[in-house]
Amino acid sequence: MQNNDDEIKTKLQLFGLKLAKERKNKNLTQHDIAKTIGISQRVQSGYERGDVAPKLDYLFKLAEVGFDIPTLLFAGESQGIYSLESKEQMLLNLYRQADDAVKLNVLESLLTNTLKQEGDINQNVAVIAGQQTIITKKS
Repeated sequence: MQNNDDEIKTKLQLFGLKLAKERKNKNLTQHDIAKTIGISQRVQSGYERGDVAPKLDYLFKLAEVGFDIPTLLFAGESQGIYSLESKEQMLLNLYRQADDAVKLNVLESLLTNTLKQEGDINQNVAVIAGQQTIITKKS
């Protein structure tokens, strides 16, 4: 039982370190987060020290203000498709909010870039989502 408790404590401390780092990357103070989420700065400090396990509503509120919860909880562990960096997550979120024309432009840009990198510019037709065909031209 002690090993399990130690493992949980270690995971809470890692969560706290990642939370503090992400908060600082966003140029926010503990007070800023606490005020935005509706908790005390003391509780926020406890989360960042790994002394307090985050409640589900806290995680939901963190996500609403732009924190990547899967990364905070699982980064460094096997995450499969959930292993996204913050820029990747932002790109995915913006893509999902875009209209179809913007999505096609993004996909065309990425496809063109990939084809140029691979040096296979002659194979330049891609079918996107089974509905649209994008034809890239040799530059």
